Formats: sequence, structure tokens, C-alpha cells
Amino acid sequence: MGWNIRYTHKQDVMAETNDRTTPSWTVHDLQANWFAPWNARLTVGVDNVGNKMPPIDMGMSVGFNNDLYNPYGRIPYFRYTQSF
Repeated sequence: MGWNIRYTHKQDVMAETNDRTTPSWTVHDLQANWFAPWNARLTVGVDNVGNKMPPIDMGMSVGFNNDLYNPYGRIPYFRYTQSF
């Protein structure tokens, strides 16, 4: 079982036309693994469990800084790994 916290500190942006600050952003990821007796691992997880969207930054063309933030929201996943 795993729990990951991703934190991005607030950003102070100094621009020619508009000085602005975007707030900090925190998201939580969960993951669980099961180790099978045939040398395999099954992983189930969710990134951004709370479906928290990135802070709005009107100075960016897409409304947020996509170099810092993941805009995809909640992402469930399943992974199968086989060792030989």
C-alpha cells in the first residue's frame, strides 16, 4: 500500500504587465500491490484522488502553468508486471 503527496509551493510571477501569485497545490495519490505466487505483481492505483484541478493563472495562455501542474484530474490505473 502506498500514499504519495505531491506539493507545489505558491508561485510569485513578476511580469511586465501584471505581478501575480498562484496558490500552492497539493494532490494525493494512492496505490496498492498484490504479489502473486507465480512471480507477478498486480497494482491498482489512483493519481490525484481528490480530482483537484490546478490553480488558475490568467497570465498563462491555457489558464494554468502546464510546466508545473498536471491538468488531467483523477487518473485510475491498473498495472500487471510479470517477472521471468
